[in-house]
Amino acid sequence: MPFIIRWPGHIRPGTTSPALITQVGLLATFAELLGVELPPGQAEDSRSFLPALLGRDQRGLPFIVEEAGGVALRQGPWKYIPRTRRWKEQLYHLERDPGEQHNLLRQHPERAQAMKRLLQQIRQRPLRKL
Repeated sequence: MPFIIRWPGHIRPGTTSPALITQVGLLATFAELLGVELPPGQAEDSRSFLPALLGRDQRGLPFIVEEAGGVALRQGPWKYIPRTRRWKEQLYHLERDPGEQHNLLRQHPERAQAMKRLLQQIRQRPLRKL
């Protein structure tokens, strides 16, 4: 989903970026921008993506957790959906398959396993500690 921001003098108009960001990170991003430290226990799942906004980082966040009817993990162009009662385990390369039509789980089992382990770690502790 596109994210549009206007910041004269800091972000050149028409700039695009493949950086991975999430609206959950806005609180940590604005806190970093303002030089404010978030209190312990507050916004633990918010991670700053200020370098991506300023064009110094084309990667953005190392991963994001999506939740819409189920949990999914995004890491770069990859999206991993764990097996649940409702869904089978799935892996997609969103740059090549934005419509999530081709499950690549069998072609990339090592990628799926790594993302599955990361998702388990995320569920066990706040994101800012990862």
